[in-house]
Amino acid sequence: MYPVVMIYLVQNRRLWGLFGEYLISGRTTRCHLSPAPMDLERFGPFVPPLYTTHARILVSEATRHAIEQDKPFKVEFRRTHYERVLPLNWHEWDLTADQPQWIPSDRDAENYYFDIMDQMTDDERHRVSTQLAKEMEPSWELILPVIPCDLNWLGSADEFVVDLFDRDYNGLFYPSQHELYPLSDDSAREWLEANVAPWVHFEPMRLIRYKATASGPPGAE
Repeated sequence: MYPVVMIYLVQNRRLWGLFGEYLISGRTTRCHLSPAPMDLERFGPFVPPLYTTHARILVSEATRHAIEQDKPFKVEFRRTHYERVLPLNWHEWDLTADQPQWIPSDRDAENYYFDIMDQMTDDERHRVSTQLAKEMEPSWELILPVIPCDLNWLGSADEFVVDLFDRDYNGLFYPSQHELYPLSDDSAREWLEANVAPWVHFEPMRLIRYKATASGPPGAE
């Protein structure tokens, strides 16, 4: 019988639906695995200790140092670039409230950007963005290992089987056939919850198992 362990989809903290997701994640034009640095648009000067955008995991400078010190999982880092930063201290709002302190025009989360931009001239936007980018912690993209596996959905959002071929797997990873989903095991989840809570949400997946290889499943003699 295959051993069964828990696995989790790594996501942003739950905050105000699409409004909170937009404030936390910012924007980028790069939505796939690529060696190119990510160009980010976001609000500043606050940088969440961990956030995801287009299913890429990014961390602040302080979080990067903590990962390098503790080495809780295998990862490399790639520096990102702040293409545009707009001023909004949303992190100082009451994060326990049912709604954000300010909801943009037309109740469209994307209009957070456009409402702020419309209040400034082009020169002001450039000056403010340049200054905020200098004040902010750098954001680093986590370059995670891609683990050979088969992923099969069982019919609902949180039910699937991952057949892993790497018996030495642990930590954070992208499944090779579905690389848009950063996944975590229990040990990585515990470290992240201890170090970047409440800025990360783990969506539990129902089932994971190891596929037998020539040497047998994990634990085989």
